[in-house]
Amino acid sequence: MKISLFRGNIKNISTTETIDSWDDFCDLVGKPTIGGKDGDYFVRGYCTPTRDDKNMQSIDLIIIDGDQLISDGSTCCPPEPVHAVLKTNNITHIIYSSFSNSPDKNIYKWRLCIPCDELINKNSTSRGAREIISCLNANGLMVKNSSESSTISQGWFLPRIQTPDDADFFYSAFHDGETYKLGKFNAYETKIEEKYTQKTKFNWDVALEGLTSGTAHEKLTEIAGWCVRTMGADWADSQLVEFMAALTKNYLTEPTKKERVLSNDCKEIKDIVKSFRLKEKQNTTVIGWETSIITGDQLQSKVYPPIQWAVDGIIPEGLTILAGDPKVGKSTLAVDICSAVASGVNCLGNVPCVSGGAVYISLEDPERRVKDRIEKQHDLWPNTFRLITAIGIISIDPMIEQIKKIYQTFPDTRVIVVDTMGTVLPPKPQNQADYLYYYQVLPDFQRWALTNHVALIMITHKNKDKAGQNDNKFASIMGSQGIQAVADTLILLSKNYEKEKIASTDFTLPDGYLDIKGRDMGETTHMLEWNAATQCYNMMIERKPPETGNVNFLLILKSLEEKQLTPKEIGEKTLLNKSSIKVYLRRMLAKGLLINTDGLYSLPNVEYKKSDQNTRW
Repeated sequence: MKISLFRGNIKNISTTETIDSWDDFCDLVGKPTIGGKDGDYFVRGYCTPTRDDKNMQSIDLIIIDGDQLISDGSTCCPPEPVHAVLKTNNITHIIYSSFSNSPDKNIYKWRLCIPCDELINKNSTSRGAREIISCLNANGLMVKNSSESSTISQGWFLPRIQTPDDADFFYSAFHDGETYKLGKFNAYETKIEEKYTQKTKFNWDVALEGLTSGTAHEKLTEIAGWCVRTMGADWADSQLVEFMAALTKNYLTEPTKKERVLSNDCKEIKDIVKSFRLKEKQNTTVIGWETSIITGDQLQSKVYPPIQWAVDGIIPEGLTILAGDPKVGKSTLAVDICSAVASGVNCLGNVPCVSGGAVYISLEDPERRVKDRIEKQHDLWPNTFRLITAIGIISIDPMIEQIKKIYQTFPDTRVIVVDTMGTVLPPKPQNQADYLYYYQVLPDFQRWALTNHVALIMITHKNKDKAGQNDNKFASIMGSQGIQAVADTLILLSKNYEKEKIASTDFTLPDGYLDIKGRDMGETTHMLEWNAATQCYNMMIERKPPETGNVNFLLILKSLEEKQLTPKEIGEKTLLNKSSIKVYLRRMLAKGLLINTDGLYSLPNVEYKKSDQNTRW
């Protein structure tokens, strides 16, 4: 065994230090150090001169991150039963909890390391991970696979805890048994596939026997048809392609046919899946409502996966529209969200994010500006944060197709931000109504995001002309109500422009507001404060809408900017009723927001022009 060890942090990609035995490795990862998430790390083998897949000289470990369940992206199963299953099978391994482990909050995060002498490349590494995960799935431990399991030069942090008190939540256990041999467990024999197989008349034995005998395209076509019909709503195209590629590797015995099917990044499989997706869509269009009808008793027994969140309680899976005035901080908030999700930390100061991949498509800000924001906000640089600053020609390759390709490339993605929406949508046909236009172009994004359980955030601007129309603050979103109809979540980011006028006397007022309206959360308003050090918004601890009185306070303060007024004159300017004005004036005097001089109300520290005072006499 020879494992490369990197000191410092993930930015250090060169090292000559190695761990040369299994015992030394267990000693190193069996106890944590205190510090932030970033720190010393290792790779799964010997890597020189710099950390990169092509520089891996040897591979010694199957490594699986226990971050997610198949049905839940926020946690995994506890590490103890995983250790028990592997120990029962007498497999040499060590498992230890990772930085985000928090059993008191029912959040389990761990890392499993298994030595294996048969790992020679990415394919064998991926196969080993799938075999172990399939074994765990078969024992009811529904661990989710990730792209990291196949990235041979992936960096893995040594265990760390934030404070000494967190040592109570650190877990470590190892077993010295037999070194794992590839093929000990069959891949993909999980309860997920068994569940779908029971629902259909599809004969898996015949299909797999056909692959074994060398009938490739025909049997793959049959399998693809079954997959699309039964799992199409739950699995993304990338997952179907990955599944069928694994079947090809494990069962197709004819070498030339296997090479053909897997060549060009599995193009033949992708074409088969794409063809059946199109047929399924056409069949649905022709048949119509008959394919979606469901009875009450069927609906009662149907089980749906829980909603996947990117930002807890704020941004769920589906299409989210984030709108705000120019320069209010929309892009800053977007970077905060993406960086926090990719790093597994909080955004908005104290709001938990679900760890996963993040893609920030920044078509207005250059790399330099994004880097500057990350340095100030989190200063964390995980490889699960992906920045894109250029997109192809939309008329040739529609944006929805490009997003699908991005997701196929990075299947661990939990959140995608498009900054801004206007730069990626196709041109609106002449004379077409705005509502119809948005209702035609946005549903594809919304359906894709829900199908793949990804939070897709599109940034746009506010339209001042529509602000507050019909008492609906979300009517100010630039475009039309077609956007509101399609989106799953609407978010308005606004600055409290009135605060600086009264900040010296009322420090409780927020710097801004985050108004949210969604199908899964109703309508809420959160108060924000600006953190000058990190250059981003933080959620104020008291999460509730501002008092109605504060809004009326601002009206009264505005009416007194030019001259002193009596309560009656204030009522004429603000249109507030007489009894309410008395209450507001009394409260504002108590807070020091106003001065009362012989029945005339004025602002503190404001010198009014004499001409203004003389006009009333």
